[in-house]
Amino acid sequence: MSFKITYEPLNRIAGVQPQMVEKESARDAWIAVDALMKSDERVTISEDGQPISWQELRDRARGSAN
Repeated sequence: MSFKITYEPLNRIAGVQPQMVEKESARDAWIAVDALMKSDERVTISEDGQPISWQELRDRARGSAN
């Protein structure tokens, strides 16, 4: 499974384009999303092309750590 994370500043800045990173595990994706949310970035997450919430990602990351 592959997680795509798209992020951009919460407040639009002229010339700034959304950025995208891809992570292979839920744990790695959650670490990235958590850091982005703490730095006030607008974040969208998809798993294999289907949107998922940050809460669902967090739960999957916790489940994969067990």
